[in-house]
Amino acid sequence: MRRIKRVLHTLNRFRHGRGFGVHSPFAFNFILKTLRERTPYYAYPALDSLRRSIKHDCRARHLMSGKHMRMLFRIVNRFNPGSILMLGSLQGEELGPLLEPDSNTLVSVCAPVCEYTPQLLEKYSERIDIKASFPQEIESEFVIIGMIDDCFLLQVEDLLRRRLLSLDGHDMVIVFPHMRTNAIRRLWKEVRTDMQTGMAFYNEKSFAVAVVHHRLPRQDFRVSL
Repeated sequence: MRRIKRVLHTLNRFRHGRGFGVHSPFAFNFILKTLRERTPYYAYPALDSLRRSIKHDCRARHLMSGKHMRMLFRIVNRFNPGSILMLGSLQGEELGPLLEPDSNTLVSVCAPVCEYTPQLLEKYSERIDIKASFPQEIESEFVIIGMIDDCFLLQVEDLLRRRLLSLDGHDMVIVFPHMRTNAIRRLWKEVRTDMQTGMAFYNEKSFAVAVVHHRLPRQDFRVSL
């Protein structure tokens, strides 16, 4: 039975990833023109160079893949947020995709421990605000979920739930660039459960995006990312 379910999930990801069976114009366009876009962008060489630099200087492990860095860039470029809130942190590879699309974008990084290299901070320092604690409320309309310790997971889960269940009518986008741990996957499941409107696009082992929009019907799409 489990094998059959895995095969069905794989088939669904394959079909959705190519637009088959997707009847929503927004979802169809988002999957093919943002998540799976093959046209090269001007910033791709800079993103690849950033990733190589971090891997060399920090001897970092488990960096976001170049493919996913480019996809994160396209997502940010698609929605063009003026400000981005990052809960938790990665190892710096996310800064390029977040900040390269628009030179006016600002990023707030809320993480008890943040280990960005001096080179990264020097390059992006004017547009990054690093805080050692999480906010009381989520006000940003574009949120990135980084790596979060288990001791802070409930706090982040509560922040997201209150924001998703609020009735203020504000839309938001939530991106999970790393789905590496069971805790992060559980948090993503909670987000999907709490979403009242909007669409979730995800591959449970790598990457997930929630587009919470009051004009979009509540739908989930498993896609190959």
